[in-house]
Amino acid sequence: MKKTTYILGLASGVALALNWKLLLKEGIKVGVKVGREVKRVSAETLEDMEDAKAEAMHELAEEEKTAREAAKRDAGRPSPGATTT
Repeated sequence: MKKTTYILGLASGVALALNWKLLLKEGIKVGVKVGREVKRVSAETLEDMEDAKAEAMHELAEEEKTAREAAKRDAGRPSPGATTT
């Protein structure tokens, strides 16, 4: 092994040893920021899904109401093709 490679490796090891805590803290900060962003996006997505569900339930209730009203109207009418005597 060349002497320069050994010295370069030793110097980088010393530099890393002196700065490991700083690097660790920066890594933790990045992880926390990413976690916060994921949490924010998840909350927005959940809210959008709840809104869509509420709209769908409202539309379904309106459709059922319309169907019940149509059934009531048609209940008093004679069926098509029926003959009266």
